[in-house]
Amino acid sequence: VTRPQVLARLAPAMIKATFRPARNLLIFGLFFLLVRLLVGPHSALGNVLIGSIATKVIHLAHVPVLLVK
Repeated sequence: VTRPQVLARLAPAMIKATFRPARNLLIFGLFFLLVRLLVGPHSALGNVLIGSIATKVIHLAHVPVLLVK
């Protein structure tokens, strides 16, 4: 089995495995943005969203980058 054949078999599996988490993160981000736009950035709920949720999502997004390096 050559390298291109391995890559041709591995790529669809990787795409299928990452599709659902990416979709869920996109839906969560859109919900976060909608709530943030509705309540305003300087409200109590807006501060809670930024302080507790957004920073954790940003940290989780960096984990795969740190594992690759």
